[in-house]
This record gives sequence, structure tokens and C-alpha cells, in this order.
Amino acid sequence: MPTPSMSELAVTLGTTPERLRTVVKQRLSQLPRTHYYVFRITSEQRASAPARNEPRMIAAFPTPDDALAFAQRNGYGSNAQLRSVAAADLLLRMLTDPNIGTILFVRDNTGETERGFGPALKLKRANLVAELQVTSALSATEAADLANESPDQALSYPLEELTAQHYDALQFGVNFTLRAEFRVALAQAVEQVVDAYRPPVGSVDTGPRSIFATAAVETWLKEHGFPHAYQRRWIDVADDPAWGGAVELCEIDGGTANRLLVQLAIHEDASGRQYIKRVNVTA
Repeated sequence: MPTPSMSELAVTLGTTPERLRTVVKQRLSQLPRTHYYVFRITSEQRASAPARNEPRMIAAFPTPDDALAFAQRNGYGSNAQLRSVAAADLLLRMLTDPNIGTILFVRDNTGETERGFGPALKLKRANLVAELQVTSALSATEAADLANESPDQALSYPLEELTAQHYDALQFGVNFTLRAEFRVALAQAVEQVVDAYRPPVGSVDTGPRSIFATAAVETWLKEHGFPHAYQRRWIDVADDPAWGGAVELCEIDGGTANRLLVQLAIHEDASGRQYIKRVNVTA
């Protein structure tokens, strides 16, 4: 089967290349490894395998030893052939091939000797496809709904309702516009926090929109309706044109039942000073 480009695969799945890359990156961030080992299926094995109506599962093991130990424990012998595959390639392969329904990312060997796979992270194709399509439809609808709104209207979202509890309640509704307004309003509120932040006297950075405002944003969220907010990760995005020249991205998880991320795009000026240029709120 020829491998489609990201653009071609995105069209097939009813989403955009940008959203496809985002979802894949989010799932990869949940995995402790970048490469796994899978059993190689020969043409003879494929021909002799019984026809199945259900999509198949791929088991991905962290090391060759874990894979071979599993094969021996479960009566598959010691002649199993293995190949190393990047976790990203496994996810894209599953999204490309409807015959692959699940990837089971087995955790490192913890000494278990029982039959079966043991602890693992299970990713289902149906769930990923649904996430891609729902989010894409949501984004398209939000863009259409917000296109005719003025900035003043976008700012009119009640500040007291910018809370984790209110956001989670909105996620179960069907009014896409309200969800979009929530994220726009929260982004604008965080922009104000960044603008108002003043580093302490003697700080290394005393300029506007200081990179140290990332901690202030996290604190503000915790004190204004998002008690479980935390800095999830910093990402090097210097080579990603989608971020418009940003060098790093600070992601603050809203700590909500339904994912909400506050993203602070870090840029660098001609003198080498880093600062927060843009705030983005995404689901």
C-alpha cells in the first residue's frame, strides 16, 4: 500500500493537515518511547491466517527482549521476526489502514510471567478518527460563527464563567459558538495577564511580555477557576512554520475533565531576548 502524504491522509480522514499533526503529536507525547518493536508478518503467515471481519490489533513492545519473552510465554516459539518501527509511523499506518483497529503500546517489562500483554496503552483508530473529525468540524463551525463578530463582542464573555467547571459543561452542549467564545475570551484574559506582568526588580528580564510571565499565567489560572492548571511542557517549535517564527511553546494544561490547553508562543528578538508574543487557547 503506497504511503499517502499528510495532506492526502488528512483529506481522507476529513480533517486538516495541521489538525492531523497536532493530534498525532499529542498522542506521541503520551508515549515514553519514540520507537517500538512489532512482530513481522511474513507472506506465508498472511496467506494462512483466517479471514477476519474485525480490524486487527498491533502489539508494539518497548524492547526486543520484551517481545520475545511475550512470544515464548504465549506459545509462539522463539523464531518470531521483529522489526523496529517509529511510534509516529505506527500511528500514521493505523490511520491510513482501516484494517488496523488498535495499537497496544506495551509498557516496559515489570517482571510479570503471566500470559497476555500486561500493562499497556491502547490507542484505537476509531477514537483517533472521531477526534480528528469532530474537532475539525468544530473549528470550521466556530470560524464561521465568529467571522461576523466584532472584537468587542468577543470580549463580552462573562469573566466569572471562565472556569474549568463552566468549560466542561460547555463541552457537552451542541452550541459550537459558545465554546469558541469561551476560548477566545480566555485567550484575551490571559493576554491581559501577560501584558500586565512586571518582573521583580533585579530580574534578568525586565522587558515587556516577559517570558517569566508563564508562571504568572499558571498562577492566575489556578486563582481564577482553574485550580488544577499546570505547566504541561515546553516544546521546541523553531523549525515548525505553523507557529509563525516562534522558538518555543509553553503549554499550560487547564486541568479540566475535557482537554483545554493555554499555549504561550515564545519569540526571540534581534538582541536574543525571548518574550511571549501570542496566546492561543485550544481544545
